[in-house]
Amino acid sequence: MATRKQNFFTTLTLIGGMTAASLVMIPAMGAESTATISGTVFEDTNRDGVQQADEPGWSNQAIWIHGPAGSIVDVAVTDAAGRFFTSGLTEGTHRARMSYQSWDPIKYEWVPTTTATLQPEAELDLSSGTTATFDLGWRPIAVSTNPYEPLTQATAGDGVIVQSFNDALTASQVLDALDAGSLRGAEAASTTVRFGYGSSTSCTTSISGSPGTFTNFSARCNIGYDDWLSTGDRALFHEYGHAWANYHDKVVQQDGSYSAYLAVRGLTGDDRLGRDHNWVPGEIIAEDFRQLFGSSTAAAFDQANREIPSASQVAGLRDWFVEVFMRPLGPDGGSDDGSGDPTPEPTPEPDLVDDAVIADMTGVAAAAKRGWVARVAVEVRDGDAPAPGETVTLSWEIERRRGAVSLVTGTCTSASDGWCTVTIELSQKVSALTVRAVTPSPVGGEEAVTVSRP
Repeated sequence: MATRKQNFFTTLTLIGGMTAASLVMIPAMGAESTATISGTVFEDTNRDGVQQADEPGWSNQAIWIHGPAGSIVDVAVTDAAGRFFTSGLTEGTHRARMSYQSWDPIKYEWVPTTTATLQPEAELDLSSGTTATFDLGWRPIAVSTNPYEPLTQATAGDGVIVQSFNDALTASQVLDALDAGSLRGAEAASTTVRFGYGSSTSCTTSISGSPGTFTNFSARCNIGYDDWLSTGDRALFHEYGHAWANYHDKVVQQDGSYSAYLAVRGLTGDDRLGRDHNWVPGEIIAEDFRQLFGSSTAAAFDQANREIPSASQVAGLRDWFVEVFMRPLGPDGGSDDGSGDPTPEPTPEPDLVDDAVIADMTGVAAAAKRGWVARVAVEVRDGDAPAPGETVTLSWEIERRRGAVSLVTGTCTSASDGWCTVTIELSQKVSALTVRAVTPSPVGGEEAVTVSRP
């Protein structure tokens, strides 16, 4: 069996200036110390959660043992067969988990098969003279980098589509997490949630028209695997909040500026609006959605903007969202007297047109960095004549380092000369950029694609 903490400090490198004494806590004098924890860290080839004879153990993996007070009371290291053993523990609930030093290098390629969550840990109730078992199986993670080929897909009864591009979680598991929230509306039928597609977390909405004529809404919300590992479903409900808020502000209220919401929130005319990311109205309302309508775990996180009251502290905000914000306007411009979700029929998200590639910017985009902007100007023609008033939706396939691909859409309406321009800001350094036409509008004539400093 593996030796315990004496060998830990000679086989693993400490980081951040931590010393051996700062990592190990000795049980208090007089406490009963007769319980033990043992287990095996192994490669779970067949994913059944049980080590088979041909499934190798992982050596030199550090296991932290947290005592009932939460502090680390012991550290064990697996031997050549992947086994570890620690004894002299007090009674009570302990938490065993793989150390960050052992987990961090593998967390994007391997996922536990023997734990209740994606975290490599478990709670163990110890009593005097007993031995608890903590076996930690691992399997490789499968991913898809093709935006048209999710590994799994699930569709809810209200039409929301969930796709998983990372099999650490299936689409059904992500949908179950989303269902733990308490509110979805008519936006669901035009919203796609994508888990593990690329590394970014964001929600992009597409809509046609202007205040008074908004229509053709769709949303894609990307939830990064790293964000899920760090904060669970917090990002899921924040990003879905963007889709929900955009739909009801534009399609239902036909506003586009969140003016009614800002008044209820007490922020009308506040000169801090737009000052930074946390002061963008869309970010504030997405946080409100997470806090008021997210799962209990998502709602428990602190509000991103600490300078304003939390959503629960704004009197009547929750009821206003449900009874006013989500109801279509009546003939007099006020909220409809009816009840339930808004009635406008959403337009399903269009399929991408595979052969409508506008430009491949691989060479140009390779020099682009975070904060740069990419612009596509297209000329819309009907035969030989300019076609004004046509809505063109473009899809940006952005390839980043390590091959991760993210998809962003944008729309524009052609002017009298047939030209329109779509602009996006690159969130990080990219290695390739492909632009495709999404809607089968009569796009023709010329295209101009540029990537430049802001």
